Amino acid sequence: MALRSMIEELIFGPPILLIVLGMILYIRHRRGGSIDPACRIAIWCLAGGFVLASRPCSHLLSFPLRHWVQSSDFSGRADAIVVPGAGATSVGAPTSGSATRAFLGASAYLEGRGPLVLFTGYSPEDSLGAAKAMRIIARGMGVPDSCILMCSGYTTYSEAVLGKNLLVSRNVRKILLVTTWYHVPRATAVWRKLGFEVMPITVFPRRYRWVSWDNWKRIRAFCHEYAGLLFYKLEGWI
Repeated sequence: MALRSMIEELIFGPPILLIVLGMILYIRHRRGGSIDPACRIAIWCLAGGFVLASRPCSHLLSFPLRHWVQSSDFSGRADAIVVPGAGATSVGAPTSGSATRAFLGASAYLEGRGPLVLFTGYSPEDSLGAAKAMRIIARGMGVPDSCILMCSGYTTYSEAVLGKNLLVSRNVRKILLVTTWYHVPRATAVWRKLGFEVMPITVFPRRYRWVSWDNWKRIRAFCHEYAGLLFYKLEGWI
């Protein structure tokens, strides 16, 4: 399986672009052709893309987030389990992020780490939101409807503000916050700013491939979190 994965990544991943580019440059060099400015720009763009798609680059950019999360306390019990949504598809199915969070949240409930589960993130007029998609997973795992709460919201902050009203009315002060690992710092800071004692729950991914298109998505997610932390700080939300 590992060998097949390596072959697929070589054929369909970023390395193939550098291989093709290298062959073109070699042929041009052998024929005595010069490299025009447009070609030079393309070379630098491809080289930059290759670096961004590499595992070392992902690790470097995510180091502050990983360091913060690794110093967190993941043990203990709380008054409620809060699971922010990570989106749903157009047919109402949870994205991989929402599915993972829902599974972790439901597992925490079944382990007795909290008597309530709050799923956040949907529009009241949208029947296919993330919270409702995650609720389906929780139900399937055995979490009773009477222990599931939901609230709407489009951002980490708006979801927390709306969720606070539901939790405070039930005398909840300590929460287990279930979210993607790189989202933990911002989400935790928001809920603490609203007056809750927060213990995060997350899982770290398996080791990334050395060069992969997926690393570009991760880098975009990391940059989104850094920008979100700065914006939330300027707004006074954290």
